[in-house]
Amino acid sequence: MPCFLASEQIQVLEETLNYTFKDKALLSRVFEAASSTSTPEGNKRLALLGRSLLGFLRNLKSVEQDLAVVDMNSHFLRNSAAKRLATLGFTKSLQQFIRVNPASSLTDHVSDKLMALSMEALLAAVFLDCQRDLTITCEFATGLRIL
Repeated sequence: MPCFLASEQIQVLEETLNYTFKDKALLSRVFEAASSTSTPEGNKRLALLGRSLLGFLRNLKSVEQDLAVVDMNSHFLRNSAAKRLATLGFTKSLQQFIRVNPASSLTDHVSDKLMALSMEALLAAVFLDCQRDLTITCEFATGLRIL
């Protein structure tokens, strides 16, 4: 899949995220909303993987910290809300990179839901880009304050 982001945008993104992608097209896919391209689902597949990774990494971290189950559930619910993910994305000004559906009347608007999906997709993209290295993925998520 071709990369729709310009090289300058990629450089800004990588500096903002503190991660350099080997596969620039993968980074580009993170920011494609559903129906914004020839791929109808956009970044949704990556987001599903990212959501699963996020749950796994949070549970792993909770087990490593020897949290009680009730504390694990509380921690997970508090930190996994889509609103929190969206806020993190907006704080990093990632909305400027999201490619929305051109048929939409809101072509310059990025919803909280779309930003949260993009953040989940971003986590999955890092995981795939670093050859499925959980340590690197966890460090990335921690650095971005997703975990």
